[in-house]
Amino acid sequence: MSVASPEISIEEGRYEELRPKIQRFTWQLAIILGVLALLPSLLAWISQRPGTLYLGSQYALDDHMVYAAWMRQAMEGRFLFDNRFATDPQPGLTIHLYYLGLGWIAQLVSIPVATTLARVGFSVLFVLMLGRLLVEHRVRPYMAMGGLVLACLGGGIGYLMWTPFGRLLPEGHPLAPLSDGRLPIDVWQPEAFVFPSMLANGLFMVSLCLILAVLGCVLRARESWRPVLPGALAMAVLMNIHSYDVLLVTLVLIGFLVASAVAKRVNTAWILRAVVIGAGALPPAFWFLHVLQQDAVFQARAATLTYSPTFRQVLLGVFPLALLAVAALWAMPIEAKRRNLAAGGLGALLFGLYALSGGASDSAYFLNPITFGIVFVLALGLVALVATDDDWMNLVWAWAIVGLVVIYFPALFQRKLAMGLAIPWGLLGAYGLFHLLRGRDSSTRNLAGGLAVVISCLSSILWLQREFLMVRNDVSSTTVHPVVFTQDVRDIVDILNREPAGRRVVLAMPGVPFPQENPAWPFASPYLPDLNAVVSGMTGVYSYAGHWSETPEYDKRRGEATTFFLSRTDDARRQAFVAEKGVTHLIAPDPVAFPEVPLADVTPLGEVVHRGNQFVLIRLEPDAN
Repeated sequence: MSVASPEISIEEGRYEELRPKIQRFTWQLAIILGVLALLPSLLAWISQRPGTLYLGSQYALDDHMVYAAWMRQAMEGRFLFDNRFATDPQPGLTIHLYYLGLGWIAQLVSIPVATTLARVGFSVLFVLMLGRLLVEHRVRPYMAMGGLVLACLGGGIGYLMWTPFGRLLPEGHPLAPLSDGRLPIDVWQPEAFVFPSMLANGLFMVSLCLILAVLGCVLRARESWRPVLPGALAMAVLMNIHSYDVLLVTLVLIGFLVASAVAKRVNTAWILRAVVIGAGALPPAFWFLHVLQQDAVFQARAATLTYSPTFRQVLLGVFPLALLAVAALWAMPIEAKRRNLAAGGLGALLFGLYALSGGASDSAYFLNPITFGIVFVLALGLVALVATDDDWMNLVWAWAIVGLVVIYFPALFQRKLAMGLAIPWGLLGAYGLFHLLRGRDSSTRNLAGGLAVVISCLSSILWLQREFLMVRNDVSSTTVHPVVFTQDVRDIVDILNREPAGRRVVLAMPGVPFPQENPAWPFASPYLPDLNAVVSGMTGVYSYAGHWSETPEYDKRRGEATTFFLSRTDDARRQAFVAEKGVTHLIAPDPVAFPEVPLADVTPLGEVVHRGNQFVLIRLEPDAN
């Protein structure tokens, strides 16, 4: 067990009396957040009309359909998955243990219910796991409870610039110069924050649970080999289901090793055990590389550009927490000279990167390999400055400081490396708040502490409000998907699920959003819903233009799919197109239902198997392919 920091931790004997208080609070917070995470979906299910189709999510619905397509394949008895959003030849080698298991559960309760239960369940589990780590390291009750709240609900100042859609501030916004006209990440990047992840994506929550499991096992491995096997298994599953997080964890642990070495807390056995835990990622990593070599569609997917936001967006997205974290330095048992140097170094890192990112593009690398290496070494030096005899604090500081730098690792998937960024900053913010309020009378402490928590957590409240508003206004964050689909769409899904087994390729008209002149809520329910991702996710068919990152050359294929259904395209070109692409079904928007779009009548191309109020499902004749 690490040596306790006097302002942060309490001796074991005294702590036994306080442990139940923290544990009760942890359970209460876990249940409250789990219920809040469930409420928007519950409202959507309760309010939907009979016969309609709700898919269980409001945020990034197209991404959820990617997961649903894997679950659908698991429901069909498959262990190895392929990409149902691409019609190109592919070997079908993908393994995803999380959605494999959820697919088995979905056979009993449906895909939307299975994903919702998992999202809420892992949200509760995350809070309990983080609470356990705080108790294990005897963090003072005030700091532990505050840390749980700020880690789970904390964010930045995005609430001052809030817009419900997109990533750009409206022109003329008074705070636009702070972020070069872009929104802070606490408005739009859920994976960097806990409560937005609870609302948005169960995959994020299970990944955060695995990250905590790995880090906790590394801490416990200092004393024995018992945590090594669970840690290695957690690392293996993490590599399989969300591989980007393995790089994040690895670089954070390098920072932790530096801090431990400076504090003279490293021993050979501990390093060996940590290496064995990390080695758990190797088997799934080798399989990942094998799939990457064999599957051209997977290669195209892996090459999708996902640049990190600018550092201005990042810093503003955690700014209140970072400000409080600076005060945490004065709770550290380090000499004044080193503390002042650490405070200056942390300020230089934050505001130096903030200044350098002025005018930077969010569609290019902020740091190249050389500059990233320099900044990473500087971050490790800062971690070394705050090192103490407290292993837990060394890990939290390493996670916070390295986490800010790793998001600019010069690789295509860098934006995904922001996973859980707010967690260590929330913990440090609570430590700083404790130090600032220590010794003050209870009324002042409660009032100031409550105000600081509210200011730090307002963005999470707006995330919840946005979920309710998306349900009420029937539009998902994509702007081209409603929250609840009509009975027409449900009937098409049911028919496709009853079609004979075999390769089915569906072509549907890409969606048309419904912009409106309302800055507070600029999109209404889509004018023409995009059904490509929906049918791939809920029926397992292949879609020609299904998803922005899963479909190779998506922009080109989306344009081709749009042109196919427009009146300016002749039937001969359509017949040649479906024959070349192997299309077996068309989902055609009815020209009468969408009079503002110049749509053609494509029913002569095949057999009409369903005609609804909005869409027509057409099975193409065999000779058309």
